[in-house]
Amino acid sequence: MRELASIRIINALLAGAAAVMLSALAAGWVGAREGLMLAAPALQFLFYRWRIRRTPGARPDELTHDDCTTVTWLGAALLAIYLVGTQAWLAAEMPANVFLR
Repeated sequence: MRELASIRIINALLAGAAAVMLSALAAGWVGAREGLMLAAPALQFLFYRWRIRRTPGARPDELTHDDCTTVTWLGAALLAIYLVGTQAWLAAEMPANVFLR
């Protein structure tokens, strides 16, 4: 039962992160460049769902501590890629941002 609760918590955290960014994007508070950060919760969700299905002998609701650590580091790596990409974008003298509203 604890495993099912942990899956619900992870899903809620990822959905909450995406909902906040989507709301800010729709309201025009952030631009399309920041909206690219929506890739992080989406990729984290895909990774952990793939990991659950791929682990031999694991129940469908089971994640290991290493899986959770990997998901966290995946988010950190995506943030680093975003920051480096932003600097490269600005160095190429591209527009700083594009707002949807």
